Amino acid sequence: MHSALTAYTGRPDWFSNGVILPRTGRGIPYTAPMLRTLNNAIHDAGPGAQPGKVIAELSFGFWTNLIATRFQQSLWIPCLHRAFPNCRLASSAVHRRLETIQRLRNRVAHHERVMTSVNALYTGHSLNRLVSPSILVECASWVSLSSGGWIETGTRYKETQTLLRNLSARGIQFV
Repeated sequence: MHSALTAYTGRPDWFSNGVILPRTGRGIPYTAPMLRTLNNAIHDAGPGAQPGKVIAELSFGFWTNLIATRFQQSLWIPCLHRAFPNCRLASSAVHRRLETIQRLRNRVAHHERVMTSVNALYTGHSLNRLVSPSILVECASWVSLSSGGWIETGTRYKETQTLLRNLSARGIQFV
């Protein structure tokens, strides 16, 4: 997304004064939480930090919010869809999926339960409580087909799929 925004705005520090839209010369209005996240990232990166350092400090939630419906016309259509070259879904579907993955990632980071007995992972998201591990591969493949392939072959993905199937087949019930 950073690469797509840099190409679109012509500036690697596209975030510094809001995303200045080439067509209008105006910045898009960040939400209050996005602005806090961005200001924290700039502060944490340190004075004079290169754009890449600020980008590294931004949270998954910041990126997910850039795909929200409010930015459909200003960012998704002219620019951000290019960050997902292998995806043919509407931005609202991409946003929901990334939001679900963000919730799952937060649960994992906080050492909360995610395994279930129904061949799915528990996300805690009110709209998408359960997600198949294959959805994670699909989302990675939207950005890069080789990334999706690496998840399947270079991680414990297949072991996780087998574990979930075995638990389900044994009738072990848990969420």
